[in-house]
This record gives sequence, structure tokens and C-alpha cells, in this order.
Amino acid sequence: MRAATIEALVCPYTGGPLRLAEGAIGDGDRIEFGLVRSESFDFPIVGGVLLLGLGKGYGGHEEGLAPYVPIQAAAIEHLGRGDVEGLLRWLRRHAPLVHRLMIDGYADYAEFALDLHTRGLRLESAALAADADYGVLGDVGVRRRLRQLLPDPAAAWAHRRVAGVRAWRSSARAARHPEAVLDSSFYAQRFYSPRAAATALQVAHLPIGDRVLSLCGGHGMFENILEQSGRLPGQLVCVDGQLVNLLAVSRFVTPEADPICLDVQLTLPFRDGWFDGVFSSTCLPEIPAQAHFLREAIRVTGTHGWTLFDSLWALDSGVLRCDPYRSYRYLQNFLPDTASYRALLTRCAGTRAVAYSVSGAPAEQLRGARWAVGEDEIDAELADPADTELNALVVDRAGFGGFVTADHSWMPDRLVPSPAYRPGDHGQLRRRDVFAELSPVFASLDFPGLPAQAELPGAGPVARWAELYAAGVMAALPRRYRTADSGLLAPA
Repeated sequence: MRAATIEALVCPYTGGPLRLAEGAIGDGDRIEFGLVRSESFDFPIVGGVLLLGLGKGYGGHEEGLAPYVPIQAAAIEHLGRGDVEGLLRWLRRHAPLVHRLMIDGYADYAEFALDLHTRGLRLESAALAADADYGVLGDVGVRRRLRQLLPDPAAAWAHRRVAGVRAWRSSARAARHPEAVLDSSFYAQRFYSPRAAATALQVAHLPIGDRVLSLCGGHGMFENILEQSGRLPGQLVCVDGQLVNLLAVSRFVTPEADPICLDVQLTLPFRDGWFDGVFSSTCLPEIPAQAHFLREAIRVTGTHGWTLFDSLWALDSGVLRCDPYRSYRYLQNFLPDTASYRALLTRCAGTRAVAYSVSGAPAEQLRGARWAVGEDEIDAELADPADTELNALVVDRAGFGGFVTADHSWMPDRLVPSPAYRPGDHGQLRRRDVFAELSPVFASLDFPGLPAQAELPGAGPVARWAELYAAGVMAALPRRYRTADSGLLAPA
């Protein structure tokens, strides 16, 4: 977190100024540990992340991985007296995954993803068993079967034991087959899935400018594509509700971002129009206060800039508003279908225009910026969509500077074979069996599928590299995605 960024923020609670307190520790302009003072509170910077929220408020088992409020309280106590080592000892004991991220204790992203998955399995299983006590949430199916055999208190006890055994077995399977964890991880797949590649190719047609905001960026797909393509802005700010996500971006994608942990349902801590571009990745349907989130993202975008909402989905994708097994958050106020986002975005965009693009094969984006902008075009785009996810772009009609010509010249130096492939003889790539059938999360419904085999482009033209990227054969992985040191290389 840079001191210059802190000085430009406003307190999301009072609207007053924020300033860096004395005694901060860092390297040059970058602050790793310290306190940021407002008129109402002292917010800690921990491992370069500004903990600007006062309560996480998301629910779900991930609180066990990174107990936000206890971390914040411990940081305020230790950093108030300049005791960074004491804080690190506290984290090692109470939040070991956070501690390991903070001290750069993972060989690469793959090792981190496996640890995250394994720890999360145990916590999720325990949470589903505990919430079944209420009879309407959690692992209610197992609880009902146990109640047929045992009285209520004994059924609850047995359920927790069963959940522990199941989690242990799943963890053991993950340890035996770590590549399967990466193959099924949403976050890991975002770095090489065709669905994410389509968005990345859309971003290639947008001007980046000097200041960009990433909202709810997960593990950093958007940040990674800016880093790999050499388009990092002078100031990249990342706001997310999960501390682990922000630390993952800093450690494995780019250390250049200014990360802020904040409940994104609150007012964003930035002045009107401060950013040249705002990107929100896959998160809008997850946020209860959807309208406020949309208005805030648009408010902090300059009239010359753009606001992109990627991968919006609704009930027509098969999700449920009330899902007792969805441990991240059981109750979701999803819209009835993706076309319903048109009315919501129109209400929130004010005088700005909204353009739409139903997710499709990434190759379509190689022909230029493809957005439905006129009323008739939008009607046609949304009337009978070929997919269940939607991208939306908000711009000011008069102020937007327009699209730019995509430059893919970085691809020969940065693209690598997708983890969906294994190398063969003479530069051949062979698709791994597990990727013969693709999930809708991995690729749009009209994506033709990954080719069974492909040939490395070698010294071929940039256009050929772009085609293979759009086909899902080549990928822009973070530099520290997977190394021999982690022992998690894909099987030969």
C-alpha cells in the first residue's frame, strides 16, 4: 500500500480524510505495516493490505481461514506499539494461512491453492454440519437420515463426527491427487479458462489510463492480464472483502497493486470520477446490495473512462436463491434471468450508457470491440442469449474516449501452454482427458470446446498466438503459478 494512495482516500464511514500515522514500516513509498488514522478510527495495514472494513460481513467458512475482526484487533494492538514481530507470531498461531502468505511462505500459487482447498474443506464441512442444527441450512440431508436412527442431541454429535471423517478423506484425496484440486478450482481456472480469456480480450480494446480499480478481483485474473500484457497503470487499486484474496494477488500476480480490504456494500473510499477504468470480476450477483455497488463503481469512474462488469449470472443459470448447501452464503438475491440486468443497470447508470455482450467464444473478440450499444442491438443480444452469463460496459456518451486497437504483441513472450494440456512430441500439445467436457463456469455454452491436440506456435506470427489464446490452448498464467519446487506439475 502506497502512502500516496492513502492520502487520496476518504473515510467510508465519515467522509473525512485519512492519513498515515507515525511509525509505519515499509520500503520506500510502500507501507507493509502501520496504522491509517481517520477522525473515528485507526485502521491497520497488514502485509501491505489496508484493513479498512470494520466487520467482514460476508459469512461462510472462509472466516475460519482469515478471522477478519480478530486480525484487525490484533493488528491495532501490536502495531500501535510498533510490534510487527508480535503480530506475526499472533498470525502464525491464529491464522496460519494468512501468516504463510504474508511471509511469502509458498513456493507458488499451486501450493497455496492446495493449502487453501485443504483447510477450506475442513472448515466448510464443519460449518455445514453445525448449521444443520437449525434444520433448514447446512448439510440437512445427512442430519435427517441420522435423526431416523438417533435422538436429536446424538444425531448432532454424530453429524459432526461424520463431517470430520468426510473432510479428512477429502483432504487425503487432495494430497494424493493435488493436480485435481487445481483442475477444479474456480480461482485457478480463472487464469486459463476460455470464459476469462473472452473478458481479457475485451479489456484489450479498452484504454487503461493512469488509475484503475479492480473490485472483487478474486485471485487476480484481471490484474494478471494487465501485468502480463504490459498494461499496468501507474496506480492499480484492488478492493475485495476477503483478505486472503488480496494477499494472493500481491504475492503471486503483482506487487504493484494497492490492496484495500473493505465490505464492498459500503461507500467506496474514493472521490467522484477518480479512476480511468473500473473492473468488477464475477462478483455482482454475490453482493446483496447490488444497486448500491453498481452506483458506487460508476460514481468513482471518470466521465472519460469505463466501468466493466464481467460474468453476470442469474437464476436461469441453475443457481438457487435459497440453497441450504451453499456454505459461502445460503441466501442470494439473484435476478430471475440475465436479461433482467438491463433494467437494474439502466436505473443505476444515470446519464451514462450501458453496452452488453453475452459471453461467447473468445475468438469473436479478436475482430474488434464487440458490444451491443443501440436499443435494437441490445434487444437482439438479450432476447435469445446463447449463454447464461453477461458482460456489461458503462460509459459516458460524450466523455468516453473510445476503444483502442488491441495489441497482442506481448503474447509470444508471455503465453504458455494451458494447464488443460500436456506436452507431447515435436511441439505437440495433447488435451488432458479431464478437459474433454467443459463446465459452463469454465467456458461459455457456445464455446466449441478445447481442441484435442494443438501445435505450439514457435516463431509463428502474433495472430497465431492470439488464436491459440482464444482457443484456450495457450494461457497467460502468473509467473508464479506453478513451479517444479511445488511438486504440483501436471501429470505426464
